[in-house]
Order: sequence, then C-alpha cells, then structure tokens
Amino acid sequence: MSVALSVPDYREQAPEVAARFTKLKERPVILDVQGLSKTFTAPGRPTTLALSDVSFQVHRRELMCVIGPSGCGKSTLARLVAGLEEPNGGRMLLDGKPIDGPGSDRGMVFQSYTLFPWLTVQKNVEFGLKAQAVEAAERARIAREFLALVKLGGFEDRYPYEISGGMKQRAAIARALAPDPDILLMDEPFGALDAQTRVLLQEELARIVAAAKRTVLFVTHSIEEAVFLADRIVVMSTHPGCVRSIHNVKLPRPRTAKTRSLADFITLTQELWDSLKPQSRDEEENAALRLHT
Repeated sequence: MSVALSVPDYREQAPEVAARFTKLKERPVILDVQGLSKTFTAPGRPTTLALSDVSFQVHRRELMCVIGPSGCGKSTLARLVAGLEEPNGGRMLLDGKPIDGPGSDRGMVFQSYTLFPWLTVQKNVEFGLKAQAVEAAERARIAREFLALVKLGGFEDRYPYEISGGMKQRAAIARALAPDPDILLMDEPFGALDAQTRVLLQEELARIVAAAKRTVLFVTHSIEEAVFLADRIVVMSTHPGCVRSIHNVKLPRPRTAKTRSLADFITLTQELWDSLKPQSRDEEENAALRLHT
C-alpha cells in the first residue's frame, strides 16, 4: 500500500506565501482521488498494473502538477479524472460527486493540437458551449472573452492551419475554459512546443489561471515547469505508478521570468530531481513482481 508523504520544507516562507497556503488549505476540496488503481490487459500478454493506490486531494483554485518518470501513469491518471478511462479500483470525487465518464465539469487540454481544422478559432472555442445548448449570441460573447484572455483577440476568424503551435494551444486552453468547468485537466500541453515557446506559455498559463480563478491538474515530465507553475507537486514512482510524495511550492505569486532565478526555485528543482533518481535494485525487483501480479 502506497502512502502519500507530505514532505517537510526547510525553507523560510515569506509572510505572503504562508498566507497563500493558509487560504489554499481553507478552500474546499474539489478533487478527491481515493485509492485509485488501473490495470491494462491484452491477449497473450501479462496484465500490467499501471496505477496502484493513488490518493491525493486538490483544493479549489489550486494548480497541482503531477510529475514522475516515463511510464509512471501520469497521463493515465489524467484520462481517468477526465472520464476517458475507467479505474479498476478506488474512486474519484469531483465536488463530492463520483466521476463516471466524461462531463462538462472537466475541461481537457492534450499535448497534441486537438482543434478542429474545419472550424475557425472562434468556432472551436464555441464548440463546448454549443454542446451545452448556449444560444449563438452568448456563445460568441463568451468565446471572444476567453480569446481575449489568452491574447488571441483578432484571430477569431483564422483557421488552425493559419496560426502557430503556441497559438493553437492557447486556443485549446480557451476552448477548455469557456464551458466553465470545475477543473481544467492538462496532459503535457506544452510538450510538443519549442523551448522558447514553452517557457512563454508557462508564464501565460500562470497569468490565465490566476485571472480566470480556475482549478488545474497539470501533468508534465518537466520538473522546472512543475516548480514554475504549481502550488503543490505530486511526485509519482513507477511500476506501478503510485504517489511517492507531495511537495509544497513555496514561491511567491505572480510567477514571472524572474521566478526561475530565485534560490528557492533552484533548490526545489534539485530536490525533485534527487527524488526521481532510479530506485534501488530491491525496490525495482519488488516493483517488477507487483507489475505482473
């Protein structure tokens, strides 16, 4: 049975950072993941235990990142919360209600560019609102509002092939936010972008989430990205994926380019790198036995 450890933090907190964490813990829990497990089976192959006893909570308006080694089940976790996969054990509660399939209470942004190529940027953002039977004039108003939020005003009538990769992901974020979901799920959304665009979009996302006052569960393989964005970071171990530890990111907000040069940013990044070092041989052998049982 895995246990999520709350890692003590030896750094001194600035008063405003301490106050922010106090307020965060006072907010209601919006996502409650309890003992989640997931297995995959294929004919002629042994059963793979992808996730085992995963438990954590996300508070309203918190940005929580999930990191871990390749194959630890990060994307599977996001798909489970999105309702795109079914768990084999445990349960997930969103605002106290069990997650049972996809729903408009969750918005999803994937790594690949998932805009509909036959729709304009405006119509892409309106898509979820149309599914909710929002009237045309109101759909257009809301879409323009969120396109302005992600700094795509003036590009409403462009098609996806006419804009850059970074702009496509900003449009995808606007589309996910427009239906007013309880939580925004982001699965490696900047993974396909070049390094400079990725850094710029991290700063944009921090601004957008603060302005929109949304809750975010953000999956990434980049430790630096997680430290820059998150309020807290869930560290996963692999084979099978389980929660190894949960770290508070005690950095001031708003996060800006200068954040990356702060001593606490560098220290926590190194701490997380160390925590993700390969397990001992005994741990690896025990994990391999669990994988095929």
